[in-house]
Amino acid sequence: MRKSIAFIVTVVALSLFILPAGATSTGTDCLPSTDFSQAVELRVIQMRSGFTYTATVLGINGFDPSIWVTAPYDNGICVDDDVVAANYSAWLPTTGQVEASNTNSQVSFSYNGSDAFGNVSLWVASTTNEPGEFILLLEGMAVTDMDGIGDPLSMLITPGVVNSGVTPTAYMLSRYGDVDSFVGLIDSEYNWLLDNDQVYMSCDDAGRSCWGESTELGGAWVAMSDQQWVEASGYDAMLSIPVSAESEGGFLNFVMRSSGMSTFGEYIAAFHIGLG
Repeated sequence: MRKSIAFIVTVVALSLFILPAGATSTGTDCLPSTDFSQAVELRVIQMRSGFTYTATVLGINGFDPSIWVTAPYDNGICVDDDVVAANYSAWLPTTGQVEASNTNSQVSFSYNGSDAFGNVSLWVASTTNEPGEFILLLEGMAVTDMDGIGDPLSMLITPGVVNSGVTPTAYMLSRYGDVDSFVGLIDSEYNWLLDNDQVYMSCDDAGRSCWGESTELGGAWVAMSDQQWVEASGYDAMLSIPVSAESEGGFLNFVMRSSGMSTFGEYIAAFHIGLG
């Protein structure tokens, strides 16, 4: 059952410290332009100080991605091709098999501001300004008993995202099978969102207990190398949210946590996104 939404959420970002990891340039040098209407932004909200995350972008069907990690008052770092990311591949229901490619991009980063938590922005674009699709992976994520509502991740709905015709989809895959994954949407006040029929826009077990369209995730996988695999289970979650021109400029505020906050452990966040 597809449903459309249109809402705007404002999120305030803070300064951060970037840890380079195989970067080819700094600033926005590796992006085709600073016209971010042809890019997509994912904000890691309230990242805990001292933790390190790794963001990897896998291009689909020849899409050549670059990634820029930044925050206000910090030019950050921009990465094009990365030798470690070249080993990454995946199979997800909305993408099918995505082969490893030497055009994949990767950067590791941490927030080390004066506050305990801070926001980090990840911008992904085509290095040639071409349309296409990609998977954005976040490693280093974990569900803990100190998480409160969970881990918020906000995606900016740009014209490129709408024009691609690809329905943005968030996946939460337990890294070692010890987390019963749960993904939902919230508003700017951290309230769980409901659709027009008063149904929560969330997913517990994909293919069974989900809003909108989903597929059971047993058999889906992400490979970081021949030795490092994450294989999804029937307890993992996916949430697909249709977007339209009316929702441009707004955010999809995803929260990743465990069902009932009763299981804890590491997970990988994966986003299938298009740019057109």
